[in-house]
Amino acid sequence: KGRLPGKRISRLGIPASRVVSEIRQSVHETIREKTCQTDRIKAENYSNLNRRGRRSAPLIGRWLVERGFMPEVVVASGARRTVETWEGMVSAMPETTVLERNTALFHAGASTILGVLHEQAAARIMLIGHNPGFADFANRIVAQPPRHDRFHDYPTAATAVIEFEAESWAHVRWGSGRVQDFVVPRELM
Repeated sequence: KGRLPGKRISRLGIPASRVVSEIRQSVHETIREKTCQTDRIKAENYSNLNRRGRRSAPLIGRWLVERGFMPEVVVASGARRTVETWEGMVSAMPETTVLERNTALFHAGASTILGVLHEQAAARIMLIGHNPGFADFANRIVAQPPRHDRFHDYPTAATAVIEFEAESWAHVRWGSGRVQDFVVPRELM
């Protein structure tokens, strides 16, 4: 009915070869975009801590120790710059503090970060990761944010000390934390 011999028409009335060609092009563009994203993520994973981060880390480490906020376990995303952040802080920390690398924290969203926290067993935990996930996590995990104009955007090396009343980390829920303290490195310089 109305077809030329040897020419297939799709249900949309478009030649089948054109549909197949557009699907191939779409798949190729998707693969190319995923490859670019993967290359960008790999580059970010291996990027070094910048100069501001190298200045900030020891300041935050000393600030934590001076206030008695010393973690037993530090869980970092495993990206080079988060490990370097910890290395800048470690001189101020007790030798018993353990560093764990958890790749799930690399550019994680708030729910993934909460999942990583739920897996912890030590009483005092420090998480080191990346924005925008950590800013979102900090804002969602506390019952009331501190009166600080930088808490909501959580700039580089911003540090919040949050207390929870829970039997274990697995029982921590959104909106259950109480901010004990919050600082950004600029305030310590």
